[in-house]
Amino acid sequence: MAIFKHSAVHRVILTKHLAPAGRLGRRVKATVKHTAIGSVTLRWNASLNAEQNHVHAAEQLAKRLGLSGIMVGGTLPASDYDYGFVVVGRKGFEN
Repeated sequence: MAIFKHSAVHRVILTKHLAPAGRLGRRVKATVKHTAIGSVTLRWNASLNAEQNHVHAAEQLAKRLGLSGIMVGGTLPASDYDYGFVVVGRKGFEN
């Protein structure tokens, strides 16, 4: 069994598609729970596919949080969210 030492807290960025509501068109929201900068909501970009819209929103939130590194993630079936992402790296993860 491998033992991993983690010197950082990994924040999970969760994204979800928001359906049109009133005058607002389609949107995608990226959220990190328990942070001062909790979320960003972006207009749906019709020139991108669904996955690219979710990745873009997650990248924008990671940028606001000062996180850098490699972003990994995937779909979250049977969840309130559509995708989950983790930024693997050191910058921005210090306590």
